[in-house]
Amino acid sequence: YVILLILYIGIFIICSLVMVLSAVNNNLNSIYTPLNILTIITLGVSILLQQIIYVGHRQMMIGKIKLDYRKIKRVTYPRTKKLRFVYGQKTFETSLRFIDDFKLKKALQKAR
Repeated sequence: YVILLILYIGIFIICSLVMVLSAVNNNLNSIYTPLNILTIITLGVSILLQQIIYVGHRQMMIGKIKLDYRKIKRVTYPRTKKLRFVYGQKTFETSLRFIDDFKLKKALQKAR
């Protein structure tokens, strides 16, 4: 995620410079191209940032959802990089793309 954020900041700076240079040259039609590129990159980064998983002492945060370990039931791993569990009455499925599987499994087993 650090590389992703550095890349996003770099693209943001480059697109901002191109928009400023286009405005200085009175070429208003070329301002929209870097703006469109920046919009698409922002959507992609926001989708990836929603998959962040924080593992705490008794709680786990997946994206913007905060969960308590003790209420998680039926933890399964349907694929190598997927986690499916039941929390309350709802079934959640999330990607384990950027997390160490061993640490997450150990934390979930310790809470039981």
